[in-house]
Amino acid sequence: MNEWTDKQRKRAAEMEYKELRLGKGYKVDSHKLGTVVEVHSHTKDSTGLDAYVLDNSDSQGKHHYTILYQGSSQRETDWIQADAGQVVHDFHLDDVANALNRSTASQSYDVKGMQGAYDVHAPAISDQAKAASKLLNKYLADPNADVTVYGHSLGSMNGQYAVANASDPNRVVSAYLYEGPNIYNDLSQTQKKQADMLTMRGVVHNYVDEKDVVPYGYKSGKAAAVGEVHIIDSIWAKTDNPKDWIANQHMWGGYQFDKNGKLKVQAGPSAVQTTNIAERSLQALAQHKCEYSHGGFTDAEKLQLDEELATILSKSYARVGETAVDGIAQTDSTVKTELEKLKVATTQVPWFAQGTLSSSEVSELYSEGKVGSSDIADTLTVLSGYKTTLEKLNTRLNTLSTDIDNFIVQVNSEDMTLAQAAEKLHDE
Repeated sequence: MNEWTDKQRKRAAEMEYKELRLGKGYKVDSHKLGTVVEVHSHTKDSTGLDAYVLDNSDSQGKHHYTILYQGSSQRETDWIQADAGQVVHDFHLDDVANALNRSTASQSYDVKGMQGAYDVHAPAISDQAKAASKLLNKYLADPNADVTVYGHSLGSMNGQYAVANASDPNRVVSAYLYEGPNIYNDLSQTQKKQADMLTMRGVVHNYVDEKDVVPYGYKSGKAAAVGEVHIIDSIWAKTDNPKDWIANQHMWGGYQFDKNGKLKVQAGPSAVQTTNIAERSLQALAQHKCEYSHGGFTDAEKLQLDEELATILSKSYARVGETAVDGIAQTDSTVKTELEKLKVATTQVPWFAQGTLSSSEVSELYSEGKVGSSDIADTLTVLSGYKTTLEKLNTRLNTLSTDIDNFIVQVNSEDMTLAQAAEKLHDE
């Protein structure tokens, strides 16, 4: 089955603003989202939460749920264009309008957008975010189910909190969150740890257009956040009306995709983000070790600490490998483009040598300076070799990470089996 493209993921997220009907099936191109099994409306929820839940069950009866968390809106439009009553309700404790006038959070951030910068404070966790978490955990309560999450704007904030507070994060398959403020600093230590682990595993993706005024608090991808932060290589949304421009920019108006549906993103600080997450995870591990050390470690505590350390290291190595591959791929593309330009230039006679040198003579001079066609080909060969080596290393690191995950699952399963057997013997 073909993988989803970035563009198709964005289109799936856009469906949260559509009027989806209970019991009806929906898909994006050939990809089936599923059949709507719940329409969670703000009209029946005092927190104002709007969301859809779709189920794409497989032939074995396993449920693959998709939750679409809607932004503050009246369907087709987001908060900037929504009617006043709904905006007041949604923004009562939840989003930018209130956050701009509060100072309850411990850390402020610079906002990049509208060609300026100003300080705002991260939003406190709202009742609506807690309702979003409750909705996710309702479907994770089914042991034969997994869940994919989408959210935009306020829906992104709700999605960030929901995955950080998921009752079984191992069954959160993926999360795609767009243009929402960063709520990381308002999470509890336990929730931050879970968010970091989901980010380390590559489960959560957080998309930020810095030309949009809403998704503040990311420090161009350097701040701690829920999910891997992708800074969009965006354009200014096209519109004649300033009010429409703000809304259009916020509603994915600056996103660009290539012919294959791949989203154009800036070369972000992924390595920095990986290092920061690893450091925070190791600090949390040290804290757990300190807490457990009083009176000595039990076998269960030793097992948990070993699992945490193995997971942190394996996921860190895997992410470093992925970052390196992404970096060399971008370098490879840039170098190839520039070398192709140079290759053309080696056959062209400069304006000041017109009538004096022929194109073959120009090529010969370039060759003497080690920038002839063969030299360019040699450079591309070397770069290709680096790329191949990094891809092989990345594959090995991902395989190692998967093997460690499988081993941890096996150990936990055996441990549970032994515990159940011991309990049964005790009862007898």
